[in-house]
Amino acid sequence: MAHSEQDREQQIMKHPSPSCIQQLQKILFLTACSVAAAYSLLPGIAAADAQIPATESLQTTHVAVKSNTGATPLLNAHAHNDYLHQRPLLDAMSYGFTSIEADVFLIDGQLLVAHTMLELSPMRSLEELYLKPLADMAARNNGQIYKDGPTLTLLIDIKMDGKAAFAALDQLLAKYDPLISQSIDGNYTQRAITVIISGDRPVKEIEQSNPRRAGIDGRLSDLESDLSHDLLPLISDKWTSHFRFRGDGNMSPAEQQKLKDIVEKTHAKG
Repeated sequence: MAHSEQDREQQIMKHPSPSCIQQLQKILFLTACSVAAAYSLLPGIAAADAQIPATESLQTTHVAVKSNTGATPLLNAHAHNDYLHQRPLLDAMSYGFTSIEADVFLIDGQLLVAHTMLELSPMRSLEELYLKPLADMAARNNGQIYKDGPTLTLLIDIKMDGKAAFAALDQLLAKYDPLISQSIDGNYTQRAITVIISGDRPVKEIEQSNPRRAGIDGRLSDLESDLSHDLLPLISDKWTSHFRFRGDGNMSPAEQQKLKDIVEKTHAKG
């Protein structure tokens, strides 16, 4: 049966091939590059639109890092989608946050930080926004992020292409080995920065890496596993998949007990 050109185009749109998807990613990335380049010519407008002070350069964020790491570390404070803040990393650090989240996409070999592909910019890489500034802080604090403080958790949410993104991330983290908590031949050493992988987690690849420079953001089902604490340092899951309580009224005694049991089991794992 003959198909028209229009039929073929509709079929491609419904079932895009991997090559089509890669081409679309490249188009979006190049568009972001063009927009970023245009904005760099108009620093005042760029700063207002990105909610970054006009005095700070988007291209040299890590150079201007002067974070107040003298803040008292808050052990249970987590900066969700930190890169959306006015000053990524720096705002959280100024308040003593000890856990920072960054979403990443692997684009042309570079890990770029954004919530969706429409927000990608070559000037907002994981290394420029986070790793270089953290290395600068550690250099001023005798190898620590907070002077005499705990390890800083860097929660990296891989948005897609988990295996390839992790491989690129592992290479990048190797440049900062003196700062990165890691396990070598089963022997774990905690350092200034502890990396945990969330999102599209290539569990097997992370587990088998040696040195292993990252842990895995686990799920409730992982509490039944025998994975080590340093491989599975964090448990998170979708609340609505396990509880009916939505914040209105009182939580039922049964769900309160269920939550208590989960917390106790998690703590017992380390």
